[in-house]
Amino acid sequence: MDVEKKKEYKERIVAANRSELIVIMYEMIFSYMEDFYREMKSDSWQEAKVSLDRIEAIVRRLQDDLNIKYDVAKELYSLYDFCIRHLSMARSLKSEDKVRETEKILRNLYKGMCEMSKEDKSEPLMQNKESVYLGMTYGKGSLNEISMGIQNRGFYA
Repeated sequence: MDVEKKKEYKERIVAANRSELIVIMYEMIFSYMEDFYREMKSDSWQEAKVSLDRIEAIVRRLQDDLNIKYDVAKELYSLYDFCIRHLSMARSLKSEDKVRETEKILRNLYKGMCEMSKEDKSEPLMQNKESVYLGMTYGKGSLNEISMGIQNRGFYA
């Protein structure tokens, strides 16, 4: 994932509520999967393995954050566990097929999470954040970012 994409995700995460954060995590998984497929085509196994590690870390985070007292969470836990096992097999077999199977499952879950996040009108999780404004300034055809607002986020050293 390139620097611009990471910056975009960071800005979205800062402004996200709970359900939007889950959607962003799925999108990050798919970005790392694209990296994995590209790296496999170029025979860069070491880089592909790093992408697999990142995918697995996000899936584990999704799994760890489930509230097991709900029945749907138990179903999701099983699906995430299945995905983690497939990613482990992809690593040991150096296979794209297991990653593609995992992607199918996660894409279906992603669609449902997108619909759920449309209905979630809760406040963003981060309250003490800075605002980023984009606009045309002095540079012809260039887009410049300006951060304004919070200078102190509540931490003192």
